[in-house]
Amino acid sequence: MKNFLFNHVLHTLLCFCMFVSGATLESVAQSDHNNKDLISVTLKVKSENGIPYSNAKIWDATSFPIIDTNYRTDRNGEVTLKVHPQATLIVGQYFLWDENTNESIPIDEMFGSLGNNYYTKVDIKGRSSIDVVVKEVMAEQTDIVGYTECIELQSEQDPQRLLNVKLQCAEIDPSQYMNWWPKANIGPMGTEGSVDFKFLLGKSSLDSNDPHNANELAKVENTIQSIINTPGSIVTGLRVKGKSSPEGDYNKNISLAQGRLNTALRILKGFIPSEKRLGTLKEELTPTVATWQEVADSMRKDGLLEEVAQIEKIIAAYNTGNTSNDINTQGRQIRRLPFYGLIKEKYLPKLRRVDFILDTYVRRAATLEEIRDMYANGEYLDEYSYHQLYSNETDVALRHKYCKEALDKFPNSIIFQTDHAAHLIAQNRPDTTLLAQYNNVTRFKIEGVGSFKVPEETRINQVIAYIMMQDLEMANKIVETYLSNSKRPELAPLFTDEDKTKE
Repeated sequence: MKNFLFNHVLHTLLCFCMFVSGATLESVAQSDHNNKDLISVTLKVKSENGIPYSNAKIWDATSFPIIDTNYRTDRNGEVTLKVHPQATLIVGQYFLWDENTNESIPIDEMFGSLGNNYYTKVDIKGRSSIDVVVKEVMAEQTDIVGYTECIELQSEQDPQRLLNVKLQCAEIDPSQYMNWWPKANIGPMGTEGSVDFKFLLGKSSLDSNDPHNANELAKVENTIQSIINTPGSIVTGLRVKGKSSPEGDYNKNISLAQGRLNTALRILKGFIPSEKRLGTLKEELTPTVATWQEVADSMRKDGLLEEVAQIEKIIAAYNTGNTSNDINTQGRQIRRLPFYGLIKEKYLPKLRRVDFILDTYVRRAATLEEIRDMYANGEYLDEYSYHQLYSNETDVALRHKYCKEALDKFPNSIIFQTDHAAHLIAQNRPDTTLLAQYNNVTRFKIEGVGSFKVPEETRINQVIAYIMMQDLEMANKIVETYLSNSKRPELAPLFTDEDKTKE
């Protein structure tokens, strides 16, 4: 993983990681402490919304070492350790990844955050059982804490000249500022997929003569191979959901769906080599039976409104709240409809499907589609993800909405400040206060990262806002003070060669 802080802390991190490795911990502990001073403590680790954190790592934050070599939580989010009764531990979920050794490296507070970091401190205080909530901590790189090189704005030219210049507001171009641009959060990711197997009628075995199944098998194998071939990937679990059509007896359909899920699970597991599994895979099977309402909804999409009305009339007439009985009774009535042949041939097969989720520990950035899903599900987005969300949005109203939400979450981000200023200008609602904090500074500072020159897009958007607010004098001062060396062709006529030596 290439990261703007990685090279600076790698050596220290590796030394730190060696210190907390199992063998070293044990030898240090045996030499520094008598075993009678140690206690057993069970950590029960959960997220803020109550979900157990499996594979969360625990490491030492004091001079009191952990004895045990196994210091990761199990699938239930629990781990029992032998520690000094006054030890302070760090419990975390996300770590750096050393590509050279293919090992994870814990991020302690002394090294700062890279992307979003999830961790919390735990003081043992002699306790034997502790409930731990791993809290989300904002990345330091998003926190602009100050400015440098304050200067006094200068103006010698006639401000009226700006009225002859056509300036275009703009969002910040990431490619020009990669030395400080927020990095993608590299962390454990799951991968979803679906498979459209064709089963023999009324059976849980695949139709081996159907070429469609061969194509689906190849597709699934490619999907899984792309995951497990990612360096450092480990498969921890496999969740499979299967649905059968509502035709026939409900209970038999549930049993059939269960059998087909077992078939799909066996096939999917066959694509995962043992060395890529984290012990015994956690398996979860969920068989369901589609409803006749789903059939109606599918037909509605095809514009068959009269047919849909007849189906929904039957559904309403036979709706007692007993799912299995209702589906069976509704089915008997629907089979009498003159267009049932169309339902059986075209719409019922659409409902027979298998979806799977491969739970993996793969260190990669979230894709745009995953970021969009995270947003739709109300999950936390970091600065990088929010920028990906709105910068790839083609709907202008949504683009502006997402950016404003990002600014509300990260009010000190010069990225979101500048881009929102551009959006307001495009809406003919300029706001000179958004970027005013940069008027008298040449650089801004990001704690733990460094200080950087204020982006040109920030200057241009502020100039345009002042012009639109009829404050030509202030607009002219910013142009003369900061933009004399700009390569923008529309600004070239404003400056002589002598002017271009200022900033």
